[in-house]
Amino acid sequence: MPRVSQRKIIWFGLAASTFIYAAVLWSVARTWPEPAQPFEAAVQQTAVLVLYVLALLDFILAHVLPRRMADHRARFTARVALFASCAIYGLVAAFITQDWRLYLPAWALAMIGFVQSYPSDPTTPDPG
Repeated sequence: MPRVSQRKIIWFGLAASTFIYAAVLWSVARTWPEPAQPFEAAVQQTAVLVLYVLALLDFILAHVLPRRMADHRARFTARVALFASCAIYGLVAAFITQDWRLYLPAWALAMIGFVQSYPSDPTTPDPG
């Protein structure tokens, strides 16, 4: 039986956490009233914009910061943790506005990062 690499377990756990956030959000959002404003207006709220900028900065940091780390395990873990934090910013935006739709852009950004960082070979260090 092939051995699953530690990096794949970490990747899967952090990627799966974003789906857990979505499930929690879906469960809680069912008690919220329907969003009163169109999505475009909801995104333009100052708090949402700040959270989205933070998510984007984390996405960029996930590509830049780990390159400065010597240990490839720490580099990989930091990278995927930063991608997971992108989704957390979207979760916070959704909760403070009670609009579940605001989770989706930040979650999509996180998923792009996760797809980019999927560990292919446990013996090859990650580039990022």
